[in-house]
Amino acid sequence: RYVIAETARRLDAFPRDRHFHIAINVAARHFANGLLLRDLHNYWFSVDPVQQLVVELTERDVLQDGDQHMAEHLHFKGVQLAIDDFGTGYASYARLKTMNVDILKIDGSFIRNLLASSLDYQVVDSICRLARMKNMQVVAEYVESPEIRQAVITLGIDYMQGYDIGVPVPLTQLAEEMTG
Repeated sequence: RYVIAETARRLDAFPRDRHFHIAINVAARHFANGLLLRDLHNYWFSVDPVQQLVVELTERDVLQDGDQHMAEHLHFKGVQLAIDDFGTGYASYARLKTMNVDILKIDGSFIRNLLASSLDYQVVDSICRLARMKNMQVVAEYVESPEIRQAVITLGIDYMQGYDIGVPVPLTQLAEEMTG
């Protein structure tokens, strides 16, 4: 709730661009029983943001059957859903087929070993293929070197995050770097 409220309060620090994504990690218990939706109405939607909101759930907290109604409502409101740390939890490929999510974030343990492990490379490649079949975007976590960045590009992954892309910075510094 605090992160949602504070992000909405500081939206002026981010580009006013509908292609600019702001991702917020949410615990499954916050997603359940309409709590997240209520908080988004109170803090996020009330400021009429231009930026794209992405709600991230870790794979271990992945949507249960009863949460699909909530997911549909969030989609109706223009919010994208992402599964974070994909590949480390219990969400099987079979479960992924039925989930209505927009983005898969492949866990860094696979990305980190892309060049050293042909098995990890094949796992990432198969995740990417399934994601494309479901029209999902894919994010590679832990892109820490130019070599890994090139492997991720070769795999056709949509987005990257990690120290080779950019280091975490305070919001005030981010705003200065974006405008300067």
